[in-house]
Amino acid sequence: MTEPAPAERAGDPPVRSSRAGFPWITWSPARLVAAALSSLAAAAVAVVAVGASPALPGLLVLALATGPLSIVDIVAHRLPNPLVLIGLAGALAAVAVAAIVLGDPQPLLGGLLGGAAMGGVYLALALLTRGGIGAGDVKLAAPLGVMLGGSGGSVWVLGLAAGFVVGALAALAAVIARRASLRSRVAFGPAMLAGAWFAVLAGRALGALPAF
Repeated sequence: MTEPAPAERAGDPPVRSSRAGFPWITWSPARLVAAALSSLAAAAVAVVAVGASPALPGLLVLALATGPLSIVDIVAHRLPNPLVLIGLAGALAAVAVAAIVLGDPQPLLGGLLGGAAMGGVYLALALLTRGGIGAGDVKLAAPLGVMLGGSGGSVWVLGLAAGFVVGALAALAAVIARRASLRSRVAFGPAMLAGAWFAVLAGRALGALPAF
């Protein structure tokens, strides 16, 4: 999302402006660890889900971007373009290489269609909700849609739905913990990422990853 950085609490590391350039926020040790663990978790999901598939290197690139994207969005309500583009490059590489090595265009075609469709869904929601969905969320939908679309139609649908479920649960938890009010805007990028990786893992468990 593109909301200005929230006010700092006593003892918190300083938050840079949401319009600041690299590294976008002040990276305290806790934030670095959280980003690293998030990326490692996403990478573990990729390895478990696709194994030695030719799509794995590209998915690992997207996994690498997952942690920094999540932490920057939580802290500054921003999804930086360079990180989104890294994720998009990884997702496109995953489906393209899988299509070439497997001799089957389905991963690439499904990925391109999935990226366009998910981007369209989020763009429509951004226009309808007038700020409920940020421009960063719309951009992030593209790489996630590519990954999910390349994984299969059922995985794409599950990933889309899971993102909203995770987002709703995170917002509810923040309200219960009194860290947010019903009118507060909660960073949605981490929920989108978590939902997408969950769908890929669930797709493998259900045998629904024919493309990879």
